[in-house]
Amino acid sequence: MDKLYVKDLIPHRNSMLLLDEIYNIEKNYAEGLYKIRGNEFFLDGHYPTKKIVPGAILCEIMAQLAAAFVGYTRKIDGMPILAEIKNAKFKKLVLPEETMVIKMNVIKDSFRVLRADCAVYVEDTLAACAELTIAIK
Repeated sequence: MDKLYVKDLIPHRNSMLLLDEIYNIEKNYAEGLYKIRGNEFFLDGHYPTKKIVPGAILCEIMAQLAAAFVGYTRKIDGMPILAEIKNAKFKKLVLPEETMVIKMNVIKDSFRVLRADCAVYVEDTLAACAELTIAIK
């Protein structure tokens, strides 16, 4: 699923739509990717002499994959929003020109609330992980 299809699943647009592609969605699992181009707005002032992707953006991209999973697996009125971040850990700096692989596994799914273990990898190395809760509002 390319970025155009992702737009059908989540409300994000323009500079805040981060997922380039979702290439695997199963019953309790999803994978997507995003390539850091180097010109993103969030890199401008975040360590400008050695640009790195902020942890908040890593959490956001994990949340976008989880929200897209919600949009794909059910048809429901409402908007998927990030409701909780637990146990976020940042293990590796993510730099321009790197491609992030984002993965999520469902922990609990109660139709209007999804809890998932999420992770970001760069070249098979864990860069960030967190347990996220997405709610339909």
